[in-house]
Amino acid sequence: YHADEETLLDVVKKINDHYHSVAIFGHNPGLTEFVNALTGSMIDNIPTCGIVGCEFKITSWKDAAMGQAALLFFDFPKSKAD
Repeated sequence: YHADEETLLDVVKKINDHYHSVAIFGHNPGLTEFVNALTGSMIDNIPTCGIVGCEFKITSWKDAAMGQAALLFFDFPKSKAD
């Protein structure tokens, strides 16, 4: 529940290379810190039901590292409020 960014990176590094896309669900502050560390972004907070897309240019999950991912998108329900 309180996983930090290094713990989450360890999980990513253990993903089977058979999978090209994965979804990770988590809680803050660890999830926001993880995304920021992976992508170099400055997201203040990934809110409840927020979604982030990242892309690595790697051939194996074990090669994932902080600062290597590109942020593709960040969205959340209240961003669409009128």
